Amino acid sequence: MHTLISNQSTAPNQAVFNCQTYVNADHVEVVVNGITAIQQIRQCYVDGFDLAKKHKLKRILIDVRNSTIAYHSLEILLLMKQLTSDYKRFKVARLIPTQGHKQLLIQQIANQQNLAWQNFECASEASNWLR
Repeated sequence: MHTLISNQSTAPNQAVFNCQTYVNADHVEVVVNGITAIQQIRQCYVDGFDLAKKHKLKRILIDVRNSTIAYHSLEILLLMKQLTSDYKRFKVARLIPTQGHKQLLIQQIANQQNLAWQNFECASEASNWLR
């Protein structure tokens, strides 16, 4: 059975943003849809990590295939620094739409910080890697 936490917001002149967080048997799943501002994606990550801690899970699947990053590379760097210090113990598979430069930047920062994070375009590969 899934536990669901959902955040939804609409900013003026922007598409609807939606973040849903589920607890599965062996991992937490975070699904992000819409155009994401840095504050929104930060909250999605924090909610997912907090839910994993609460349920004593170490694996997280973050699906951003139906979202668009609407923030700058510097903001990505700052966010990743924050997440590194707080959430290093988690194994994170990120389902991404394509390997664009911002997605590659997130992966490079994760590698530099020795995080167990990996980008995937295929859901089955992501699930297998999390095991």
